[in-house]
Amino acid sequence: MTIVAAIHLVWYIRPSDIQTKSEFDAVVRNGQQPTIVEYYNNLCTACSLMKPVVDNLEKELEGQATVLRIDFLSEVGCSTSRQYEVKIIPTILVLDPYGRVIFRQTGAFDSELIKSKVMGLQNHEPQPTPS
Repeated sequence: MTIVAAIHLVWYIRPSDIQTKSEFDAVVRNGQQPTIVEYYNNLCTACSLMKPVVDNLEKELEGQATVLRIDFLSEVGCSTSRQYEVKIIPTILVLDPYGRVIFRQTGAFDSELIKSKVMGLQNHEPQPTPS
C-alpha cells in the first residue's frame, strides 16, 4: 500500500496543480494564452497511457499555453467537468484565453492535433465573451 501512495503523491506534484474552482477559472480565463485541460484519474488505464503525451505537450508548448491535468474525481474535477460537460475520461479540452472550448477529444488523442489547435488560436486574436 505504501508504494501505491508514493506513486499517487508523485502524480500530483506538478506546477499546474489546481485545488479550487476559483483557481481553475483564474487560469483558464486569463485573457492571455490558451489552456489545455486533461481530465483523468489515476485508476484509468487509458489516462495513464496518455500521461506521457500530456507531459510532452506541456514541454513543447511552454510559454504558449497552460497545461492542466485535473483529476476527474477531485472536487475541482467534479465541478469543472460539469461546467464543460465532460462525462468520460480521458478527455482533453483546448480552451481559448477566455475559457471557451475550442476543441474537445475523448479517449486517446494526438499531440500534433492539439498543438495545431493551440497554434490556430495564436494566429488570430480571440474576442472576450460579452458580459
